[in-house]
Amino acid sequence: MNPELCYLICTTQRSGTHLLNEALRTTGLAGTPGEWFEWDNETEQNPIMDLGQTQPDEFLKYLYKKGTGSTGVFGCNVMWSGRNHNRFPEYIKILENFPICENRKGVDALRKIFPQLHFIYLIRKNKLQQAVSHSKVLQTQVYHQWEGRDYQNAKEPEYNYYSIKTMLEYAIEGDNSWAKFFTENDIEPFRIVYEELAESFEETSLSVLDFLGIDYPENLTFTPRILVKQANHINNEWEQRFRAQFSKRASKKSK
Repeated sequence: MNPELCYLICTTQRSGTHLLNEALRTTGLAGTPGEWFEWDNETEQNPIMDLGQTQPDEFLKYLYKKGTGSTGVFGCNVMWSGRNHNRFPEYIKILENFPICENRKGVDALRKIFPQLHFIYLIRKNKLQQAVSHSKVLQTQVYHQWEGRDYQNAKEPEYNYYSIKTMLEYAIEGDNSWAKFFTENDIEPFRIVYEELAESFEETSLSVLDFLGIDYPENLTFTPRILVKQANHINNEWEQRFRAQFSKRASKKSK
């Protein structure tokens, strides 16, 4: 199904995309958002890199199928950066070469591929908690947890100051890059703060539907939630340990 209305969730790693995806999916009205540009475990390929550069039409079929719901709404997450490269700018360059874009560039190319395109900007206020979460999952490789599944075999993570510091820099750089992108393209995205989403799950879902112009009944029933919160005592311990270590290093440099 080709989508009739589209949105991109613009964000950085560990900002709460899985939570926002679940919030929108449970409405049954906002498509099936996910990281559809990224690695697909079922096909064992990176769709945008493997299909996008060689079979653009097949890639779009794959993309639309993954992110489009029964109401014709399409949703997808896009990260600004990954390790050692800027993902989103790379993806745009690939999409610009699609025949459907007819030599359009940048946001114009995106709007040609994604009808009625809306931008949602998801950020996380506490950047250190974001960095801790990122450092942790890079070791465990458990990027999200679903209720009822067994994760006992996940690797036990170990604290690493430099890993957290690097992830902190990635998060800040990514947010700055998104801000610059929106300004340069005269885009006013719908902004969602992870901490507020976590506290107001259903209210945030409905506010996104309003932004997208999607009608919904007053008594809208949300489907059951299955995402399990991952943060635990390890996250808190690492955050406190990093703050103490960072302050100690800063104090030494000032002397």
